[in-house]
Amino acid sequence: MRISHTLGAQTHSRAWWGRLFVCFVAIMALAIQVVSIYVDMNRRTLERTWKMTIGPDLVVAKLGVGAPRDGFRVGDRLAAIDGVEVSTLLEYRAVLNRLRADTAVNMVVIRGDGTQELSNMVRREPLSVQFLLRHAAAVTLITLGTGVAYHRFQDKAARLFFLGTVVLGVYFATLYKDAVGLVYLQIFTLTLAPGLVLHLFLTFPKERTLAASRW
Repeated sequence: MRISHTLGAQTHSRAWWGRLFVCFVAIMALAIQVVSIYVDMNRRTLERTWKMTIGPDLVVAKLGVGAPRDGFRVGDRLAAIDGVEVSTLLEYRAVLNRLRADTAVNMVVIRGDGTQELSNMVRREPLSVQFLLRHAAAVTLITLGTGVAYHRFQDKAARLFFLGTVVLGVYFATLYKDAVGLVYLQIFTLTLAPGLVLHLFLTFPKERTLAASRW
């Protein structure tokens, strides 16, 4: 009788700590989503040229509507924005996002053997339907996985489902980000997601031999 009571207490204690872990992870995932939404809502773009395609080496590959009028040419390479030199796409986005919306900005581009100074206006990039769908999917996945794991934490399949949904939720929330920290987080979640999903399929509705092994 005492052994049964002890085992029951240990099980209850593990379940309590497990639920605390679930809540902590869920809160962290939602916090990441909040940061991601803030980044999306404060993303900057150039006036009339937000459809301009710039490669990783900052070479203009395609022009959007209005770009020729603003002086851009296909093959131009961005060298500086508002006096700050840039050499990668992440640096370009970081400098642009720090600028205040509705202000003029000077840009230096390398064209052929010389340089050209161009001026443009910085605007707040409009939010798209894709933004709403991504973040709706993210919060739905995180909430669903949290609910399942909180009520059935002792179930291995529930724990795997929780981890899988949280990882996918964070991935959707950080998709298409150009902030360095969020980019690394996106790569990390993208690396974890396939293994977690595969492990879940090997565990639910019944555990296969491969899932039961340590490997």
